[in-house]
Amino acid sequence: MATQFTAGPWEVSLEAVRFVIQHTPDHGMGKRALAYTAGSEPANPFNAYLIAAAPDLHYVATLVTELADILGDNNAVVQLALKALRKARGES
Repeated sequence: MATQFTAGPWEVSLEAVRFVIQHTPDHGMGKRALAYTAGSEPANPFNAYLIAAAPDLHYVATLVTELADILGDNNAVVQLALKALRKARGES
């Protein structure tokens, strides 16, 4: 079964006590929330920024793994990218 991710871009909307991460496929049209915080403590905006960067980070990790032929399968950077991709797929 192929893993399907919600494609980017994602944007962050910071509010008083929460953040909302929205999928913005049409440059702001048709937004839908992907994640938000709940509770009375102010949300850490850096968590939201990291989550919103996930599509780009996934893309970069995929590119790095494609360099395995050049860098070698045992290259530390390739191994970190593979580990991150497995984690994103829920495999580790």
